[in-house]
Amino acid sequence: MHAREIITRILNTRPIIVYAKDKDGNTYKDEQATMAAQEKARVIKERFDKWIYADPTRIQVCERVFNEKYNSNVTPKISGAHMVFDGLNTNIELHPYQKDGAARIVYSKNTLLSYDVGWGKTFTFLAGIMKSISCGLAKKAMLVVPNHLVEQTVKQVMWAYPMANVMFPGEGDKKKRPAQFS
Repeated sequence: MHAREIITRILNTRPIIVYAKDKDGNTYKDEQATMAAQEKARVIKERFDKWIYADPTRIQVCERVFNEKYNSNVTPKISGAHMVFDGLNTNIELHPYQKDGAARIVYSKNTLLSYDVGWGKTFTFLAGIMKSISCGLAKKAMLVVPNHLVEQTVKQVMWAYPMANVMFPGEGDKKKRPAQFS
C-alpha cells in the first residue's frame, strides 16, 4: 500500500487492510502486507503527533481551522440591544452583555449567567425576569439565592425595580416554615 493511501485512510479513520489476488483472481487479505501497512500508519501518526505538538502556534492554527470546518454546534448570539426595560430604575444603565443576558432569559427556556463576581448577574436576572413578566411569558417568577444573600438581593431588587410587587422571605417566615426557606 502506498504512503498516500495509508495517509488517506488514517485521515478518514478507515481500516488499513491490504488485499491481494491469488493466481485464480480471488481476493484475500494479505496478512503480511496488512501488518506492514499498519506499522507504517503507526509511524506516520507518531511522527505527525511529534510534529504538530512541537509548535504551540501550529497547534492553535490547526485547532482553529478544524473547529471552523467541522464543529457543528453554534452557540446562538442573542442580542438584547433592542430591549426596553420598563420599570427599571432610571439610574441603572445595563451594559450590552447584561441586556444580552436578559434577552437570553426571555427567549430561552433556561439560562446560565456565568459572569464573574460583581459583573451584574442580579440586575441581569431581574431585567430578564421583569421583561418576561411584562411580555406575558411568565406570571410569577422566582429568583433563588443562598440564605446569606437574601437581604442583599432584596435591596438590589427594590432599588432596581422600586414599583415592582415583589415577595421575599423575612426572618419570621424562615422561623414559621424552615423547610420551605432553608
